[in-house]
Amino acid sequence: MLTEIETTTIPTETPSVIPSETPKELSEVTRLRKEVKVLIETQAFYKAINAIIRKAKGKDCTQAILDHCKSVGYTKFSEANAKEIQIPRYGKAGFASYVTTNNNARIKDKQNRIKILQERELNAEKGNKEYPFEGGKVLMNYEIDRIQILYDSKPDEETRQGLKDHGFNWSPTNVAWQRQITSQAINTTNNIFKIRIEYTKLVDPTKAALGEIKKEREDRQTEIFKNRRLFWAFSNEQFEKNKTHLDEGDKYACIGSGGYLPKSELDAFLSDMSELNAWFNNRITETNNRDALIRYELANHEADYTGQIDDTLQALGEGFTAEEVNEVFKVKHSEV
Repeated sequence: MLTEIETTTIPTETPSVIPSETPKELSEVTRLRKEVKVLIETQAFYKAINAIIRKAKGKDCTQAILDHCKSVGYTKFSEANAKEIQIPRYGKAGFASYVTTNNNARIKDKQNRIKILQERELNAEKGNKEYPFEGGKVLMNYEIDRIQILYDSKPDEETRQGLKDHGFNWSPTNVAWQRQITSQAINTTNNIFKIRIEYTKLVDPTKAALGEIKKEREDRQTEIFKNRRLFWAFSNEQFEKNKTHLDEGDKYACIGSGGYLPKSELDAFLSDMSELNAWFNNRITETNNRDALIRYELANHEADYTGQIDDTLQALGEGFTAEEVNEVFKVKHSEV
């Protein structure tokens, strides 16, 4: 619920929506997860309000905005805020694109921090590990979160300068050259000392979540196809071979793209697919994967090459607008 969110000033002027403070006694991962949850809800709120304003097409939609705020438990967005957000700024009404972009960046930063902390905890469970090289050894010291270089004897000036150039610092307390454990630090150490440090990396949480949601959608869709006796045919021969059971007096209906099913199942099939699309859109919104899915479909349909988003929009289906897809396309295109 959005009851944890507080606006600092009028949202259109300073649309910074911040999560309430989390208890300091919570672990960093737990605290970050709570903050990510609120930020994702905030992102959904921004987009929902913008969608309401777009749908109104210039007409007053104050009540619709307030009704949405009530439905998500966000009571701090006043009637004055609802009117103010409809005043065009930066070329259009609603929350500016930089607002959602910045909020999304905060989400990704915190999710990445969670991933790093979980990786450290996972690897620390294995205990500190040594990797010998000629003249010394590399120590993965998880207790203090450092990669340590321990030489049998003091290295020469050139070697010491080389370590400094690669981000290592001398620690008189630990009597070692060291730097914080990061993916870059591990790669650098592997290259310098020709070793292979064993370090478990976690899959990006956003990509993992999107993959899991898409897989569940595919499984649910397959079940719908089976229950509604849908089959595919692109010739008379395939039709006769693949056709499903037909009750007496019933006929087959074509849903397009070579898909057929008993006409008696058509309404139920359309209802099932509509519910599935609604579930899918809600899940990717809840997990902050809308932009990730749009990027995937843009790449899948070579939008960077064609400059068109029509195929992408069609593939995404209900719940996505041309404006939303085009906004992500512009950002993605600027990164190429």
